[in-house]
Amino acid sequence: MKTFEVGDLVKVNFREWKGKIGCIYEIYQDFDEPSKHGVQIILQDGEDLGGFSYAEQQAYLDLYTKTDFNYTFTNVIQLDRDFEKGMFNYPFSFIR
Repeated sequence: MKTFEVGDLVKVNFREWKGKIGCIYEIYQDFDEPSKHGVQIILQDGEDLGGFSYAEQQAYLDLYTKTDFNYTFTNVIQLDRDFEKGMFNYPFSFIR
């Protein structure tokens, strides 16, 4: 059972993003399984992959590394602005 936290870097194994590293920027109540959590991911190039349900996390995400990065998601416009300001440079600096 995989569980992730905001700030975790994950390797994505899904569609055209296979092998890319993303940062979890939000955790939310899963729509399919209310007792579980979904995660939202942004890639190093700023592409927002949106949400992955609990089941999708188990199938398509692997932990790359944990960071101590903390982010409070408010909306996608602010996410884009924060990315452009370099707020995600720190967690992505953990990529070797």
